[in-house]
Amino acid sequence: MLEVIQAGWADGLFEAEELTARLGIGGWRVQKRFIYTQPCRKERPIDNARQGGHNKVTMPPVTIHALS
Repeated sequence: MLEVIQAGWADGLFEAEELTARLGIGGWRVQKRFIYTQPCRKERPIDNARQGGHNKVTMPPVTIHALS
C-alpha cells in the first residue's frame, strides 16, 4: 500500500476519525486488501469490495451492454 501511496494512486493511510472529519459520518467504508499471486508468480493487490458492503450500495450511472 505504501508503494501505491508513493506513486500517487492513493491519498494515504488514515484513522477512522480522520476519514469521518474529511468525508462525514457514513461517507466512507473500510475495504480490505489482500495480495493475489498469479500463476506467473506476479503479485497483484485485490480490494475486497464485497465483504465491506460496497457492491450492495454502488449504483453505477451507466450500464454497458456488450454483444457476444
